[in-house]
Amino acid sequence: MQVVATRTPARRGRWTKEQRRAQVAAVTLEIIAREGVRAATLVRIAEAAGIATPSLYNHFSGRTEILEAASDLLLDRVLAWLDSSSNPNMFDRLRELGGSVHESRIVPDHEWVIMPLFELAVAARGEGLTERMRKNQMVVLGRFIDVVEEGKRQGTIREDADPEVVGWSLMGLGWTKDFALLEGLDQFVEGGTADKILENILDRIAP
Repeated sequence: MQVVATRTPARRGRWTKEQRRAQVAAVTLEIIAREGVRAATLVRIAEAAGIATPSLYNHFSGRTEILEAASDLLLDRVLAWLDSSSNPNMFDRLRELGGSVHESRIVPDHEWVIMPLFELAVAARGEGLTERMRKNQMVVLGRFIDVVEEGKRQGTIREDADPEVVGWSLMGLGWTKDFALLEGLDQFVEGGTADKILENILDRIAP
C-alpha cells in the first residue's frame, strides 16, 4: 500500500491530543486532495499519520468526525487567504481578493485548497458532511459581508450595496475560477475574462 507523502512536518516527542487531531486532519485533507474522499479510509489515514488504526478512536469518534476536522482545516486555509489582504480600503480589498490575491495565493496552492474543496463538496451528501460544509461556507460568506459593511461605513462602497449579493458574487467568481483551472480552462483566468467579470461586480458597488 502506498504511503501518502504529506506537507505535514515530522515531529518528535509526545503528541498532545490537540496536536494529534490536527495532524490527522492534515493528512486526511492531503489524501482527499490527491485521491478523493473515498480513498480516505481509516487504514490509509492512520498509515499516513504514522499510528495504528485503532488509535484513531482515541481522538475521533469515527471517520465522519475525521472528515469534518479535515473540512474545518480547509476552512482555516480559506480564511487565511481572506486575511492575506490587509488593504485598509475595503473596495480595493475586494478587488484584491477577487483578483491578485486569489491568483497569487489560491491558484499555485490548488492541490491543497481547490482540489480538496471540490472533492469534499461532491462527497458531502454521501458522507454526511452537508451540514458541516454549509456551515463553513457561510463563515466564508460572512467574511465577505463584513468587508462590504465596513466599506459602506468608510464610504468606499455604495451605501445601497447588498452585502450578501456582493459576497455570493465574489464567492461564485472564485468557484468558477477554481473549476475552470481544474478543467484545464486556464484561458478564463489568464485571458482576462475573470477580471472583466470582477470589474462588473465592483462597478455596481463603486461609490
